[in-house]
Amino acid sequence: MKDVFIKVQPSEPELVSNFFLGTILVILLVTVIDIVVHDGYVLDDISDCYPGNNSDRCLKLYDTHNCDIGNQMCLGNDYWSLLTIIVQVVGISLMIGRIVVGKLGGSKTNPMLFVVGGMWYLSAVILFYFGWLDLLYYVLRGLSVDSMLPWLDGIGLFSLIQGFGVSSSVDSSDLYLLNFIGVLIYGILWGFMVHHHRQKTWKKLGLV
Repeated sequence: MKDVFIKVQPSEPELVSNFFLGTILVILLVTVIDIVVHDGYVLDDISDCYPGNNSDRCLKLYDTHNCDIGNQMCLGNDYWSLLTIIVQVVGISLMIGRIVVGKLGGSKTNPMLFVVGGMWYLSAVILFYFGWLDLLYYVLRGLSVDSMLPWLDGIGLFSLIQGFGVSSSVDSSDLYLLNFIGVLIYGILWGFMVHHHRQKTWKKLGLV
């Protein structure tokens, strides 16, 4: 395992360590944060301030979050933006950390050092952007995924696949499709990198 982190190269051991430490662990931790913070705080505000509830509390929340009165989903925008920032910070930290560990282990400063570092960043954020947070939110709470997910309408990559399912709104089949595409992209990228590492393509190109 020590050699895996010292030798910065797109090898099978690098892929395995990245998958468990840089991908699965990250999305699980972010999902746990989402469950604790969203369900414990944000969800109450969104649920209480339904259209027509113009209580002083809700009006203050609308003003604080710069939301139109009655737009209850807007009340969660600041939280979701913060969650995105957290994922980005984790991804960048893993990228920098991978490069630093490689250098401390004696890796040469070559293009592949930064390519592999970039792969750690990408791996940390890809499942988040492809809806795995939304799926695991249900799974970790022991719930079945709702058939309709209208609160995801127009959000991120959901805007590109919205309507592929049984409704013009985001539904569970759209979520599963986006999940699959994310895993597929992850697999193709790492498979491409590992395959050409085994073929010594990167060495022939002078990248390592």
